[in-house]
Amino acid sequence: MFNKIVIKNGAIYIGFEVLNKALPFILVPVLTHYISPTGFGLIANFNAIYGVLTVLVGLSIHGAVNIAYVKYGKKEISTYVFNSLIILTISLIIIFFGSLLFSKTFWLISSLPIIWLYIGIFSAAMQFVTSINLVLWQAEKRAINYGAYQLLQTLFNFCLTMYLVIIVSMDWEGRLYAQNFIVVIFAILSLYILIKRKYLSAEFNSVYVVDALKYGVPLIPHALSTWIFFGFNILLITIVLGESEAGIYSVSMQFAMIMSIINHAANRAIQPFFFEKLVNISKSQKALLVKYIYLGFISILIIGLLLILATNMVVNISVEEQFQEAKKYLPILIISAVFNGMYLLVVKFIFFINKTYYVTLATFCSAIAHVVLSTLLIYSIGVLGVAIATLASSIIGFFITWFISSRVFPMPWFNLKYLVKSA
Repeated sequence: MFNKIVIKNGAIYIGFEVLNKALPFILVPVLTHYISPTGFGLIANFNAIYGVLTVLVGLSIHGAVNIAYVKYGKKEISTYVFNSLIILTISLIIIFFGSLLFSKTFWLISSLPIIWLYIGIFSAAMQFVTSINLVLWQAEKRAINYGAYQLLQTLFNFCLTMYLVIIVSMDWEGRLYAQNFIVVIFAILSLYILIKRKYLSAEFNSVYVVDALKYGVPLIPHALSTWIFFGFNILLITIVLGESEAGIYSVSMQFAMIMSIINHAANRAIQPFFFEKLVNISKSQKALLVKYIYLGFISILIIGLLLILATNMVVNISVEEQFQEAKKYLPILIISAVFNGMYLLVVKFIFFINKTYYVTLATFCSAIAHVVLSTLLIYSIGVLGVAIATLASSIIGFFITWFISSRVFPMPWFNLKYLVKSA
């Protein structure tokens, strides 16, 4: 069912994703030498709050552009993109003035100077522009453009971070300044590319605005619920146990993120073809697709188990002694990412029929479970309790999503006889 183009694009996405994420991993041992666990905690706190801002600024509508490309084609998508940027601008203004009311709260929960809140808001808006550019390359199945652009941004981020932290001795602030400055530069470049490729047509269209909002707004609770698994963890650990413990946990999360990298790289490669195959799919094709998904489940699990062994060794030899405690959280966080990878395979059916409120429901349920378990366990077994809560909520989210998916888009998940016949 999936042709050679899928395999080729998948290899390209994964290859670029590995390179793209390898640079931050190389940074980890370097930064642990120049930045204390408390400094890592402050960086993690900013990124946690930045995660919320990227959801609210732009209202999560960039994903609608991918589907709009399939529906409307290049001729109409330029107008769609322009109207998406109108939504971005309005949401940016609202979030900026709204943030004035929460500046003190920001300082209390993050221990960061208030200026970082405003930097984060502007940076989130700029990242939205780059996301639009990347989504269009993904829709066009131009994996090399997509991967090379992201890699270039990461490379500049890496170099500027090294310069500001090591040469200029700016400590944790050097990392954040580099990160946000590069986001702005590449947003400007993305805007230029969109204009040059004629993907911006200055024409207001209320139908497209409503369509984008109908896609994005229902996903905001879903995105915020997803954020809870990272952002809430970091802020909870900071509030209860301090920035130092949050910094150590964030190092563990960065290594566990290798599993997420593989998950999302494969997801980007498969998604355009996946949606195409679901249009007028036959019974035999459904059975074959289920087989591929089960094979995906097995592959993700095997990769996860291998990563547990590999990352433990890497942490032993590359990370400073004061961060070695991160090792004990790695197996739990990687297995959690395994279930998140399985989730990505079954949630596509819900996205395809545009019933995103079901995704919100599933994610909300798992997020509530996560908040309750994390809050209870952190007081009894510390940071380990947060990691266990992350795993438990990932399992809950996967099975709820799979159940809903099987109801809204019936597939022969457990019809073994039919699955064998389709071979």
